[in-house]
Amino acid sequence: MQEIFEFNGWLGSILLAICAVPLAYRSLIDGHSKGVDTIFLIIWALGEICTLTYVLYNWDLPLILNYGLNLVFISIVVYYKLKPRVINE
Repeated sequence: MQEIFEFNGWLGSILLAICAVPLAYRSLIDGHSKGVDTIFLIIWALGEICTLTYVLYNWDLPLILNYGLNLVFISIVVYYKLKPRVINE
């Protein structure tokens, strides 16, 4: 039974970690994150940072993977929100 819960924990963490991939990918391709609300990004990034510090303290590997990867992807979105790629026409 413990193995099932362990598997579910890892699976859920991986799925949640990669749910930001489409948004980060779209920001990379488009060169901007104009459609994403700034307040949303601030709350999301702060939530990721605060929770990552907590799970690092408790050394919960599935959640470290989740919040660590999500922080990478949110960083891409924030970067293109702050510095959109300029296309010379």
